[in-house]
Amino acid sequence: MQTFQMILLAIFVIGVLAAVVGLLSWLVLMLRRRPPERARRLTLVSAAIALVALILNAFT
Repeated sequence: MQTFQMILLAIFVIGVLAAVVGLLSWLVLMLRRRPPERARRLTLVSAAIALVALILNAFT
């Protein structure tokens, strides 16, 4: 059980870091007036993964 929680914590940290990178790239693309479709998708997917890992870790 402890190993599973550590894996979920690692997934959460990686998801949060990917969401931060996605948000920064989204901001840069918006400032350059380019469509930030890829950055938006990266941000939403990584934030969803981090949220799911956090919820699963809370219940285990």
